[in-house]
Amino acid sequence: MAYVMGLIEYLLFVLLSLFTGDEYFYKFHNSIKSIDVLMGYKRGKIIDSNAIIFLLSVITIMRIVIIYCRSTVLAFRFTIIGVYLAIFSLRISYMLITVIFFAMYHRMKFLRKKFEIITIPVTIIGKQKVASKIRLIRKYLINYHHLLDCLRDINGGLQYFLAIMIACNLPKYIFFAYSAIKIQVLEHITIHSAVQNVEMFEGFLFVVVPAIFAELTTAEVERIIDVINRQLLRCTDEHMELELKVALEFIRRRPFDYVIWRTVPLNASLPIAIISLCITYVVIVIQLTQFHDNF
Repeated sequence: MAYVMGLIEYLLFVLLSLFTGDEYFYKFHNSIKSIDVLMGYKRGKIIDSNAIIFLLSVITIMRIVIIYCRSTVLAFRFTIIGVYLAIFSLRISYMLITVIFFAMYHRMKFLRKKFEIITIPVTIIGKQKVASKIRLIRKYLINYHHLLDCLRDINGGLQYFLAIMIACNLPKYIFFAYSAIKIQVLEHITIHSAVQNVEMFEGFLFVVVPAIFAELTTAEVERIIDVINRQLLRCTDEHMELELKVALEFIRRRPFDYVIWRTVPLNASLPIAIISLCITYVVIVIQLTQFHDNF
Protein backbone atom coordinates (compact mmCIF):
# COMPACT_ATOMS: atom_id res chain seq x y z
CA MET A 1 0.00 0.00 0.00
CA ALA A 2 2.81 2.40 0.88
CA TYR A 3 4.38 1.93 -2.55
CA VAL A 4 1.04 2.45 -4.28
CA MET A 5 0.46 5.70 -2.38
CA GLY A 6 4.02 6.75 -3.16
CA LEU A 7 3.47 6.19 -6.88
CA ILE A 8 0.13 8.02 -6.77
CA GLU A 9 1.81 10.91 -5.01
CA TYR A 10 4.60 10.91 -7.58
CA LEU A 11 2.13 10.93 -10.49
CA LEU A 12 0.16 13.78 -8.94
CA PHE A 13 3.34 15.77 -8.42
CA VAL A 14 4.41 15.12 -12.01
CA LEU A 15 1.03 16.18 -13.41
CA LEU A 16 0.98 19.30 -11.28
CA SER A 17 4.54 20.12 -12.31
CA LEU A 18 3.57 19.73 -15.96
CA PHE A 19 0.71 22.18 -15.53
CA THR A 20 2.62 24.69 -13.41
CA GLY A 21 6.16 24.04 -14.63
CA ASP A 22 7.31 24.48 -11.02
CA GLU A 23 6.79 28.15 -11.71
CA TYR A 24 5.95 28.84 -8.09
CA PHE A 25 9.54 28.25 -6.95
CA TYR A 26 11.17 30.33 -9.69
CA LYS A 27 8.68 33.11 -9.07
CA PHE A 28 9.44 33.01 -5.36
CA HIS A 29 13.17 33.01 -6.07
CA ASN A 30 12.97 36.11 -8.27
CA SER A 31 10.70 37.93 -5.83
CA ILE A 32 12.80 37.17 -2.79
CA LYS A 33 15.95 38.32 -4.55
CA SER A 34 14.32 41.69 -5.25
CA ILE A 35 13.13 41.95 -1.65
CA ASP A 36 16.64 41.15 -0.43
CA VAL A 37 17.94 44.18 -2.30
CA LEU A 38 15.28 46.42 -0.73
CA MET A 39 15.85 45.01 2.75
CA GLY A 40 19.63 45.13 2.54
CA TYR A 41 19.88 41.39 3.11
CA LYS A 42 23.57 40.75 2.51
CA ARG A 43 23.62 37.02 1.98
CA GLY A 44 22.07 37.27 -1.47
CA LYS A 45 20.97 33.62 -1.49
CA ILE A 46 17.68 32.00 -0.60
CA ILE A 47 19.52 29.32 1.33
CA ASP A 48 23.15 28.58 1.96
CA SER A 49 24.63 26.25 -0.67
CA ASN A 50 26.33 24.19 2.04
CA ALA A 51 22.94 23.51 3.61
CA ILE A 52 21.57 22.36 0.24
CA ILE A 53 24.55 20.05 -0.29
CA PHE A 54 24.11 18.65 3.21
CA LEU A 55 20.39 17.99 2.72
CA LEU A 56 20.92 16.37 -0.67
CA SER A 57 23.69 14.21 0.76
CA VAL A 58 21.50 13.04 3.63
CA ILE A 59 18.58 12.26 1.30
CA THR A 60 20.83 10.41 -1.15
CA ILE A 61 22.53 8.32 1.53
CA MET A 62 19.19 7.39 3.10
CA ARG A 63 17.78 6.41 -0.28
CA ILE A 64 20.83 4.26 -1.11
CA VAL A 65 20.69 2.49 2.25
CA ILE A 66 16.95 1.89 1.99
CA ILE A 67 17.20 0.63 -1.60
CA TYR A 68 20.00 -1.74 -0.63
CA CYS A 69 18.13 -3.08 2.39
CA ARG A 70 14.92 -3.50 0.42
CA SER A 71 16.64 -5.21 -2.51
CA THR A 72 18.22 -7.79 -0.20
CA VAL A 73 14.87 -8.94 1.17
CA LEU A 74 12.55 -8.36 -1.79
CA ALA A 75 12.44 -9.66 -5.32
CA PHE A 76 12.12 -7.47 -8.42
CA ARG A 77 15.09 -5.34 -7.50
CA PHE A 78 14.83 -3.14 -10.57
CA THR A 79 11.21 -2.39 -9.75
CA ILE A 80 12.16 -1.44 -6.20
CA ILE A 81 14.95 0.81 -7.48
CA GLY A 82 12.53 2.50 -9.89
CA VAL A 83 10.02 3.15 -7.12
CA TYR A 84 12.67 4.62 -4.87
CA LEU A 85 14.02 6.84 -7.60
CA ALA A 86 10.51 8.26 -7.92
CA ILE A 87 10.38 8.75 -4.15
CA PHE A 88 13.79 10.43 -4.30
CA SER A 89 12.46 12.98 -6.79
CA LEU A 90 9.54 13.60 -4.44
CA ARG A 91 11.96 14.31 -1.62
CA ILE A 92 13.62 16.94 -3.80
CA SER A 93 10.22 18.58 -4.32
CA TYR A 94 9.64 18.49 -0.57
CA MET A 95 12.99 20.15 -0.08
CA LEU A 96 12.00 23.03 -2.38
CA ILE A 97 8.92 23.65 -0.24
CA THR A 98 11.10 23.56 2.87
CA VAL A 99 13.50 26.06 1.28
CA ILE A 100 10.62 28.50 0.71
CA PHE A 101 9.55 28.55 4.35
CA PHE A 102 13.15 28.51 5.52
CA ALA A 103 13.78 31.64 3.44
CA MET A 104 10.67 33.31 4.86
CA TYR A 105 11.82 32.59 8.39
CA HIS A 106 15.30 34.02 7.86
CA ARG A 107 13.99 37.19 6.17
CA MET A 108 11.45 37.74 8.93
CA LYS A 109 14.16 37.25 11.54
CA PHE A 110 16.34 39.77 9.71
CA LEU A 111 13.44 42.22 9.61
CA ARG A 112 12.80 41.79 13.33
CA LYS A 113 16.43 42.69 14.05
CA LYS A 114 16.03 45.79 11.88
CA PHE A 115 13.05 46.89 13.97
CA GLU A 116 15.04 46.29 17.15
CA ILE A 117 17.89 48.60 16.16
CA ILE A 118 15.55 51.57 15.72
CA THR A 119 16.38 53.63 18.79
CA ILE A 120 13.42 55.37 20.36
CA PRO A 121 14.65 58.26 22.54
CA VAL A 122 12.87 59.16 25.73
CA THR A 123 13.82 62.82 25.36
CA ILE A 124 12.92 65.35 22.71
CA ILE A 125 15.22 65.24 19.68
CA GLY A 126 15.48 67.20 16.46
CA LYS A 127 12.86 66.93 13.75
CA GLN A 128 15.39 65.58 11.26
CA LYS A 129 16.27 62.63 13.49
CA VAL A 130 12.60 61.93 14.09
CA ALA A 131 11.92 62.06 10.35
CA SER A 132 14.78 59.64 9.62
CA LYS A 133 13.46 57.15 12.17
CA ILE A 134 9.95 57.46 10.75
CA ARG A 135 11.34 56.70 7.29
CA LEU A 136 13.03 53.59 8.68
CA ILE A 137 9.79 52.39 10.27
CA ARG A 138 7.93 52.88 6.99
CA LYS A 139 10.68 51.16 5.04
CA TYR A 140 10.68 48.08 7.26
CA LEU A 141 6.89 47.98 7.22
CA ILE A 142 6.91 48.04 3.41
CA ASN A 143 9.50 45.25 3.44
CA TYR A 144 7.22 43.22 5.70
CA HIS A 145 4.34 43.84 3.30
CA HIS A 146 6.41 42.77 0.28
CA LEU A 147 7.63 39.66 2.09
CA LEU A 148 4.08 38.46 2.71
CA ASP A 149 3.12 39.37 -0.85
CA CYS A 150 5.98 37.20 -2.08
CA LEU A 151 4.39 34.15 -0.46
CA ARG A 152 0.89 35.17 -1.47
CA ASP A 153 1.88 35.37 -5.15
CA ILE A 154 2.88 31.69 -5.21
CA ASN A 155 0.06 30.58 -2.96
CA GLY A 156 -1.91 28.82 -5.71
CA GLY A 157 0.72 26.29 -6.77
CA LEU A 158 2.17 25.91 -3.29
CA GLN A 159 -1.23 25.06 -1.81
CA TYR A 160 -1.71 22.19 -4.26
CA PHE A 161 1.73 20.74 -3.59
CA LEU A 162 1.27 20.93 0.18
CA ALA A 163 -2.21 19.40 -0.01
CA ILE A 164 -0.98 16.48 -2.14
CA MET A 165 1.99 15.99 0.16
CA ILE A 166 -0.13 15.75 3.31
CA ALA A 167 -3.05 13.82 1.79
CA CYS A 168 -0.83 11.16 0.21
CA ASN A 169 1.47 10.74 3.19
CA LEU A 170 -1.22 10.28 5.84
CA PRO A 171 -2.28 6.80 4.61
CA LYS A 172 1.39 5.80 4.44
CA TYR A 173 1.96 6.89 8.03
CA ILE A 174 -1.06 4.89 9.17
CA PHE A 175 0.11 1.83 7.25
CA PHE A 176 3.67 2.07 8.55
CA ALA A 177 2.49 2.66 12.12
CA TYR A 178 0.15 -0.33 11.96
CA SER A 179 2.88 -2.52 10.46
CA ALA A 180 5.35 -1.41 13.13
CA ILE A 181 2.91 -2.24 15.94
CA LYS A 182 2.04 -5.58 14.36
CA ILE A 183 5.70 -6.52 14.02
CA GLN A 184 6.48 -5.46 17.58
CA VAL A 185 3.61 -7.52 19.00
CA LEU A 186 3.39 -10.56 16.74
CA GLU A 187 6.75 -10.88 15.04
CA HIS A 188 10.41 -10.19 15.58
CA ILE A 189 12.14 -7.09 14.27
CA THR A 190 13.80 -7.58 10.88
CA ILE A 191 15.72 -5.42 8.44
CA HIS A 192 12.50 -4.94 6.50
CA SER A 193 10.64 -3.60 9.54
CA ALA A 194 13.55 -1.38 10.55
CA VAL A 195 13.67 0.14 7.07
CA GLN A 196 9.93 0.77 7.26
CA ASN A 197 10.40 2.73 10.47
CA VAL A 198 13.20 4.77 8.89
CA GLU A 199 11.02 5.50 5.86
CA MET A 200 8.13 6.60 8.05
CA PHE A 201 10.37 8.93 10.05
CA GLU A 202 11.95 10.35 6.89
CA GLY A 203 8.61 11.05 5.23
CA PHE A 204 7.19 12.53 8.42
CA LEU A 205 10.21 14.80 8.75
CA PHE A 206 9.84 16.22 5.25
CA VAL A 207 6.16 16.98 5.86
CA VAL A 208 6.54 18.67 9.24
CA VAL A 209 9.73 20.69 8.64
CA PRO A 210 7.90 23.35 6.54
CA ALA A 211 5.34 23.58 9.35
CA ILE A 212 8.13 24.12 11.88
CA PHE A 213 9.66 26.94 9.82
CA ALA A 214 6.20 28.47 9.36
CA GLU A 215 5.76 28.40 13.14
CA LEU A 216 9.16 30.02 13.63
CA THR A 217 8.20 32.74 11.15
CA THR A 218 4.98 33.37 13.07
CA ALA A 219 7.02 33.62 16.26
CA GLU A 220 9.27 36.23 14.63
CA VAL A 221 6.22 38.30 13.66
CA GLU A 222 5.01 38.14 17.26
CA ARG A 223 8.44 39.30 18.41
CA ILE A 224 8.21 42.24 15.98
CA ILE A 225 4.91 43.18 17.63
CA ASP A 226 6.56 42.98 21.06
CA VAL A 227 9.43 45.18 19.85
CA ILE A 228 7.03 47.84 18.57
CA ASN A 229 5.05 47.72 21.82
CA ARG A 230 8.22 48.33 23.82
CA GLN A 231 9.15 51.19 21.52
CA LEU A 232 5.72 52.74 22.02
CA LEU A 233 6.24 52.73 25.78
CA ARG A 234 9.50 54.68 25.42
CA CYS A 235 8.38 57.03 22.66
CA THR A 236 7.80 60.70 23.53
CA ASP A 237 7.37 62.16 20.04
CA GLU A 238 3.77 62.19 18.86
CA HIS A 239 4.65 61.79 15.17
CA MET A 240 6.81 58.75 15.81
CA GLU A 241 4.22 57.36 18.19
CA LEU A 242 1.59 57.64 15.46
CA GLU A 243 3.88 55.87 13.00
CA LEU A 244 4.56 53.06 15.46
CA LYS A 245 0.84 52.64 16.11
CA VAL A 246 0.16 52.41 12.37
CA ALA A 247 2.91 49.80 11.98
CA LEU A 248 1.56 47.83 14.93
CA GLU A 249 -1.99 47.90 13.64
CA PHE A 250 -0.89 46.86 10.15
CA ILE A 251 1.09 43.85 11.39
CA ARG A 252 -1.76 42.79 13.67
CA ARG A 253 -4.22 43.02 10.80
CA ARG A 254 -1.90 41.15 8.46
CA PRO A 255 -0.01 38.53 10.44
CA PHE A 256 1.90 35.63 8.98
CA ASP A 257 -0.66 32.84 9.05
CA TYR A 258 -0.42 30.13 6.40
CA VAL A 259 -3.42 27.82 6.03
CA ILE A 260 -3.75 25.06 3.44
CA TRP A 261 -7.11 25.39 1.68
CA ARG A 262 -8.49 27.28 4.69
CA THR A 263 -8.66 24.08 6.74
CA VAL A 264 -5.15 22.90 7.69
CA PRO A 265 -2.96 25.49 9.45
CA LEU A 266 0.72 25.13 8.66
CA ASN A 267 2.21 25.55 12.12
CA ALA A 268 3.44 23.54 15.09
CA SER A 269 0.01 21.96 15.51
CA LEU A 270 0.34 20.05 12.22
CA PRO A 271 2.72 17.33 13.52
CA ILE A 272 0.48 16.83 16.56
CA ALA A 273 -2.60 16.59 14.32
CA ILE A 274 -0.89 14.04 12.06
CA ILE A 275 0.19 11.91 15.02
CA SER A 276 -3.32 12.09 16.52
CA LEU A 277 -4.91 11.00 13.25
CA CYS A 278 -2.44 8.15 12.89
CA ILE A 279 -3.13 6.91 16.42
CA THR A 280 -6.90 7.14 15.89
CA TYR A 281 -6.93 5.24 12.61
CA VAL A 282 -4.39 2.66 13.75
CA VAL A 283 -6.64 1.87 16.72
CA ILE A 284 -9.61 1.58 14.36
CA VAL A 285 -7.70 -0.73 12.01
CA ILE A 286 -6.57 -2.93 14.90
CA GLN A 287 -10.13 -3.19 16.20
CA LEU A 288 -11.47 -4.06 12.74
CA THR A 289 -8.83 -6.73 12.18
CA GLN A 290 -9.52 -8.23 15.60
CA PHE A 291 -13.24 -8.24 14.84
CA HIS A 292 -12.59 -9.91 11.49
CA ASP A 293 -10.38 -12.57 13.08
CA ASN A 294 -12.95 -13.31 15.79
CA PHE A 295 -15.74 -13.43 13.26
